[in-house]
Amino acid sequence: MINANESKTSLQTSTNKKYQYYVSETYLGVSTNPAVTQSVVDGWAASPPTGVYIIDFVKGVSNSFLELSTSITNIANTTGGFYTVEEYIQMLANTPVNGDTKIVLTGAGTPADPYIAKLQKWDASATPPAWVDVDNAAFSKIVKDNETKTVVKTLDGRTFYFSEAFTGDASTVTTAAASGVFELHMGNTGFTTAEIPLAQNPGGIVIPANTLYYINATGVKIAIPMNDIVYQGINQFTNQQINSTKLKLGDDLSTTSFTGDTIMIGTTLNYIYRGAYTTTVTAKEANTSGVTLGVSGNKILSIDVRYDTGIVASVTDMTLSGTALGFKIGSGKMYYVLGDTNITADVIVEFASTVAPSFVTP
Repeated sequence: MINANESKTSLQTSTNKKYQYYVSETYLGVSTNPAVTQSVVDGWAASPPTGVYIIDFVKGVSNSFLELSTSITNIANTTGGFYTVEEYIQMLANTPVNGDTKIVLTGAGTPADPYIAKLQKWDASATPPAWVDVDNAAFSKIVKDNETKTVVKTLDGRTFYFSEAFTGDASTVTTAAASGVFELHMGNTGFTTAEIPLAQNPGGIVIPANTLYYINATGVKIAIPMNDIVYQGINQFTNQQINSTKLKLGDDLSTTSFTGDTIMIGTTLNYIYRGAYTTTVTAKEANTSGVTLGVSGNKILSIDVRYDTGIVASVTDMTLSGTALGFKIGSGKMYYVLGDTNITADVIVEFASTVAPSFVTP
């Protein structure tokens, strides 16, 4: 009698585990309802028949967990009372242990107060325990162990990059012919102070020392004639640049200047200088105080004496000894008197000298 009257209700689960059902006696009491088999259960999906109920375990577990997390523990809270389970878990998660680290960003990000990033670690031995800055020296080994071993080195007046693919000792290399070594250029141009032999310029020619060159599409170095560069540059000068160049190249006659010209006197090379000096012409006489040249002279090429507002006076009886140039006012064997008082006159002299300018090797 007990077996005949006991409940036939059951819990059923779909094959895909997506649904779980409670099959009540309401369903079982209807004779026209199909028997509860797995295929029948799988066909119910989200719309079971009357008397069959979907069991929402997720909602149930969620409600149970919410109730658990808000439950009061017997662990005293530092702010008073006792922790809930949720509060205690948060406290444990936010409490650092000795050696924990974090990155701290300070500053406002302005020029006066730029951002500064620093690493801090939790020091549980401090009183009270606190976050302390990590000394930058602690990173030196990390940086050294991971820094690149590449080298930039100048060989024969050219600059080369020794990449990490180069396995040798860059300090012992005296030629660029090595695997993993690359020549550095200004874009596709370069300048060499030493000759580039044919072996280092396959497909091209020998590049002389002190030459600017470019590299074509096939990697061949082509010398760029310096005169072409100068010519093209001068052709593009503005009027202001032309005047500046003239000023730079022109002579300062207030001192003895090398003109840039030379002359052979006999078999000796002489350098031509020009300078402006002053002399005193004696009153009622043809005598002058002469002038002192800037460098020792060998031969006077021209002399121009002017006084007052530019009146020209001719000279005669010239003598030259080292830097001392003497002369009288006159022409040939005739002497001239310029005035009743002493006269200060300007004297422009162009002369030859065996003394080479400081930048010239005779």
